[in-house]
Amino acid sequence: MAKKASNKKIHAAESQAVESHVDDKQVVKNKEKNGHKEKKQFKELGKETAAVKQNYDNPNPEILEVFDNPFNDKKANRNNVCGTIHIEAPEFTTVCPITGQPDFANIVIDYCPDKLCVESKSLKLYLGAFRQLPEFHEACVNRIANDLIDKLKPLSLTVEGRFTPRGGIPFWPKAFYEKSRK
Repeated sequence: MAKKASNKKIHAAESQAVESHVDDKQVVKNKEKNGHKEKKQFKELGKETAAVKQNYDNPNPEILEVFDNPFNDKKANRNNVCGTIHIEAPEFTTVCPITGQPDFANIVIDYCPDKLCVESKSLKLYLGAFRQLPEFHEACVNRIANDLIDKLKPLSLTVEGRFTPRGGIPFWPKAFYEKSRK
């Protein structure tokens, strides 16, 4: 009797799983029919981080992925609002090139996008690649700013490294860029 009840529960769970899978397919079909076809444009978004081999001593700007700036969409931005983006990465670490000791910072990025925005997971992976890189605070901030400028071509961008104090002295280097108006 208990075995029959157990088999019924298993069969019910299997049926529910099949129905759920069918429902998922129907949702995708409905989205496609309504013109909401989803694009698979990002390489890292949605992947499990453990499956991605993370490099901790070579911040390669090719990691950075971008998407179209939604403020440039005339239909969605019918009132022509201006948009800026503020990002804080409070778990940034790098290594002092002299002592080899870790340096911790909150990296603050503010930018006014032109045509492109940076995808957040790719930015997280990029910033994580500084973890074992021996580089001074100022050099890290300069590298981050220049890599983002090369990738995004923003109207303006500021990168600030709010590093925790070493020897009682806080260093907060800031890099600022503004696109020239030719």
